[in-house]
Amino acid sequence: AIGVLDFATGAASAVRDSSRSANRVVPERSRLPRVCQGPSGTLPNYTDKDARGQSCLYSINGKRYEELFIAFEHLSQDLLIVVSSERVVIFKMVDGREKAEQSLGYSDIFTAQHVA
Repeated sequence: AIGVLDFATGAASAVRDSSRSANRVVPERSRLPRVCQGPSGTLPNYTDKDARGQSCLYSINGKRYEELFIAFEHLSQDLLIVVSSERVVIFKMVDGREKAEQSLGYSDIFTAQHVA
């Protein structure tokens, strides 16, 4: 019985020591973080487009997570738009980073209509 306890103690110590290793390799991300709250307040299905839009929003706003992502679209070859809970941002990608061209709060928008 004492041998079994010694074995269990040794095995537990080995697991503990291996989990504290300083050389742990963190795996690369295979996709961007998901959008955790949709416009209706529920957890939406994962889409690359929404994950990219949320990533762009948090890059533009300095990672202010209280500003919630709503939608993301390509307006043209180089212009993109992201809609958040606080504003609408039109931006370009410059040297791999988001550069806001125009940011409009909802109080600054008088009318909006869908263009097909």
